Amino acid sequence: MFRRVSGMGYLLAVEPALRPTGRTGGKMHPIREDSIKSRLTEHAELALIVDMLAARDLSEDQIVIELSRRFYVDMDALNAVFDNRRALRAQKQAPRQPIRAVA
Repeated sequence: MFRRVSGMGYLLAVEPALRPTGRTGGKMHPIREDSIKSRLTEHAELALIVDMLAARDLSEDQIVIELSRRFYVDMDALNAVFDNRRALRAQKQAPRQPIRAVA
């Protein structure tokens, strides 16, 4: 299945949701368009693609490998995306403090 990432012109090929191992998830296949890698440096683009790959149960290490095979990736921007995702996850898991009445 090929999917064009909205407005970015990146074409990603993704395996079906079930692999032969029976595990859920997907893996990107290489696409050769003139055998030239595109640059993936914008924070919003990275966040969108990382979210797509994370939804397929790929770990951060696997995401880095898959993206670096297909794109020239700004690693500082990618690390910032991972940091933002971790911070959001920690914020969601943190217990909520009850609201106290102030006199």
